Amino acid sequence: MDVQAIETSECLCWIESEDRINLVALQSKDPILFYDEVVLYEDELADNGVSLLTVKVRVMPTCWFLLLRFWLRVDGVLMRIRDTRMYCSFESDSKGMPVFIRERCGREGTFEALAVRGFPSESCAYSDPNLINERLPIVWQIHEKLSCRC
Repeated sequence: MDVQAIETSECLCWIESEDRINLVALQSKDPILFYDEVVLYEDELADNGVSLLTVKVRVMPTCWFLLLRFWLRVDGVLMRIRDTRMYCSFESDSKGMPVFIRERCGREGTFEALAVRGFPSESCAYSDPNLINERLPIVWQIHEKLSCRC
């Protein structure tokens, strides 16, 4: 690795930020230049649930977006989702750098807590992490922006 690359990586850091991922840009009618979803890990927990790690990537002319999702369902006990979303706008900030935003979120709930809220208590009702994501309460959330200290 050359000296300039080392110096550049040392001056970049993630800082907490009020900036959020631009959902309007992600929902725009811009063409999707590249999209893929890859299952990185999957296990059925000896028929006692599901453990799944996936990554989705989407590139558009103005930005790219990545979702890394870990989903755990222990049948009859709990469900947990850990999401990391990364967004890069190709428009520059005031320093001439592209804007990188990272949002991390943890959601978790027991089957018992879901049943109290009127949702099904059977494990078979929870096979899609995208639907489950909306039903589980947020336990923690972090919003960060890549910053240059140089």
